[in-house]
Amino acid sequence: MAGFSIEKSKQKITEVKRGVEEKKGKLEDLESAKQEALSVMTELSGANISEEAKEKSITVLKEELGEISEQGQEISDQLGEDLKEYETEIQEIQEVRDSNEKELKNVEDKKSILSEIKMGGLMDSAIQELQNEERQLSELNQAAIEARKESEDLVKRAANL
Repeated sequence: MAGFSIEKSKQKITEVKRGVEEKKGKLEDLESAKQEALSVMTELSGANISEEAKEKSITVLKEELGEISEQGQEISDQLGEDLKEYETEIQEIQEVRDSNEKELKNVEDKKSILSEIKMGGLMDSAIQELQNEERQLSELNQAAIEARKESEDLVKRAANL
């Protein structure tokens, strides 16, 4: 595929991962804040204070929970964009893998023809290079798939805040 670079794809995936990790930290902070607000609400229900004070406090806590939910949705939306980035990279990697597979078959076919006249060794370095690239693409693809899965899980967590 013209313009594709394993190194650039690695950099892109690493860049997206960094952003996802930052969002994961924000999500964890929001989850903690939600748990804390829910705990305070539970404590308030049994507290020995006036009903008016309870109602005001619970109203404030519900507003805070609403804000947490909105922020969680924002993070979920941002992670959705990151998922699109992963999908693009995975698709490009797969296209290059398919192209390399065809090229490898072509080179191996040429080697078998050249082997008949004792010149098959000329194709060994091309075959080795294509096989090496396939290993790199396979590893990169696996890393992108794992990163996408983690992002999918985070999207669900953020959407449930």
